[in-house]
Amino acid sequence: MNRHKKLLRPRVRLSALGWSAAGALLLGAMLIGVAIERQERVVAAKALENERVRVRLARFAIPAVKPMDPEQAKQWQTLKDDREFPWNRGFKAIEGAATKDIELLEFVPDKVHRHLMLRGEAKDNAALIEYLDALTMQPHLRAVHLVRRQPAKREGLVFVEFEIRGKF
Repeated sequence: MNRHKKLLRPRVRLSALGWSAAGALLLGAMLIGVAIERQERVVAAKALENERVRVRLARFAIPAVKPMDPEQAKQWQTLKDDREFPWNRGFKAIEGAATKDIELLEFVPDKVHRHLMLRGEAKDNAALIEYLDALTMQPHLRAVHLVRRQPAKREGLVFVEFEIRGKF
C-alpha cells in the first residue's frame, strides 16, 4: 500500500533551480524576440531606402531598345556603306586622269563591293586609250578595264562612247 500512497501524495513544487531554469529560458526567448524585431526594422528601413533609390534612378533609366524592322536596318546599312566608301580617293583618281578630250557623263560607284563604273564620250579612240592608261596608273584604282566602246555621231560630230569599270 505504500506504493499507492506515493501516487496519491501531491507533487513537489519546483525547486529554486527549476524556477531559475524556467526564468532563464523565458529571458532568452524575450531577447531573441527583441533581436528579431530589431532585424525586421532594419530590413524594412533598407527596403524603404531601396525604393527611394529606385524611384530616383527611374528618371535616368535607359529605355529598352526596340528591335529594328528590316526596312530601317537596310537604310542604316546603306548609310554605313555611303560613309565608308572612299569618295576622296575615287574623285582624286578620276580627276588625276582627266583630259580635255574626255567627257564623263556618269559615275556609278558600287559601295558594297567597292567597284566603279564610268560612262562618257571621247574625242577619238586615241584619246580613250590615253585616258584608260591614265586611269590604270592611278594608285587607288585597280583592275581598270574597258567594257564597252562604240562609235557615235551627233549633230555631225563623230565621237566614241565608252564604259570603263574598275575597283577601289
